[in-house]
Amino acid sequence: MTFDPTKPQPSNLLSDSQGLLLSNNAALDTAFAIDHTAFSIVPNSGFHKKVTFGAVSTPAAPSNPIGIIHSIAGVASAISDIKYINSNASFLLNCVRAFGFCNSAGAILGSQSMNVTSVGKGGNGIYNIVMPAGVLTGINYLIIAGSTLQNAGTSAVILNYGLQTATTFQITAIKRDSPGGLIDVTSLSFVVIQI
Repeated sequence: MTFDPTKPQPSNLLSDSQGLLLSNNAALDTAFAIDHTAFSIVPNSGFHKKVTFGAVSTPAAPSNPIGIIHSIAGVASAISDIKYINSNASFLLNCVRAFGFCNSAGAILGSQSMNVTSVGKGGNGIYNIVMPAGVLTGINYLIIAGSTLQNAGTSAVILNYGLQTATTFQITAIKRDSPGGLIDVTSLSFVVIQI
C-alpha cells in the first residue's frame, strides 16, 4: 500500500473517495512508523523511535533559536557523519572514533569495543592498539586512557601513549612507585577522539 497524492480528486464522490482516503491514511501511518511510533499505536503515538538521514546536506546557518541536525560526507571515509548547526557554528556530534576495554593480555572484555581491530601486547606494560582504515584522518587525534591495577604494593600507574599512525597507537603503563618501570595493568580502557 503506497500513498497516492492524487487521491481523492475534487470530482470524486464522497462515497467513492472514502476508501481512497482510508488507503492513503493507512499508507501514511505505515511510512510514518519507520522513524516514529505510528499514530495507530497508543500511548506514545508520534514520538521518535529513530532519525534516518536519506542523504547528506549542507544547510545554511539558521537564525537563533533554530538548530539543525544533518548528515554530512564523512571526513575519514566515505561513510557519513552527523553535524549540528546553529546560528553560532557547526559541531560534529560523533567525535568518538574508537573505544576499547581490555584485560592485561589485550583481550577485549564483554564486547566493549568500537572500531578496534585488536589490542596486542608488545611486552610488559605495552599495549598496541590497531583500528580499521578509515576511522581516522591521520595522526591528529586525542587518546584518553584509564586503567585498573590490583597488584599489592603498587599505588599508581602512569599511562602514556604514542607511536601514532592513522590505524595504530601504543599505550604504555608505567609504575609510579620506586623502582619504576613498565607494568601490566589489570584492565585498560581508552577512547579515541577526533574532530
